[in-house]
Amino acid sequence: MLVLKLDTQIPLAEPTVSFGFVNWLDITIREFDSPNPAPVGTARVAVLLCGEALNHGVSMHDVLDHDGEHDGEGLGVLDGIFFAEGSLRDDYGNGVGADVLYFESLELRADWRGRNVEEAVARRVLDVWGRAARSG
Repeated sequence: MLVLKLDTQIPLAEPTVSFGFVNWLDITIREFDSPNPAPVGTARVAVLLCGEALNHGVSMHDVLDHDGEHDGEGLGVLDGIFFAEGSLRDDYGNGVGADVLYFESLELRADWRGRNVEEAVARRVLDVWGRAARSG
């Protein structure tokens, strides 16, 4: 059985344009109780709290722009794809809530590829962190 180990930083204070509306999940994929300590793979996922930003009167354009200051190009590349005028585009607003999960990377060791692990990881992250998955 595979397990996901997550590493993240979430502020205890109210989120601001510089910290809290984008929360990165660094994921290590491991075999449960395996004697082999080497991970099966890794993933990096951004949880974009778009609805929360809107509730605070903060533009996602500013949030994504600020994230790019810390991570090179960062999430600024998503601005024109998912967002218009600082909010989630209407054509993506058909789920419950206005948050976005963005998989920046998902890598597996060669011996684990082709087993649908990528899909299982994406599904499990969505089940746990995605609001739309919990509503239905």
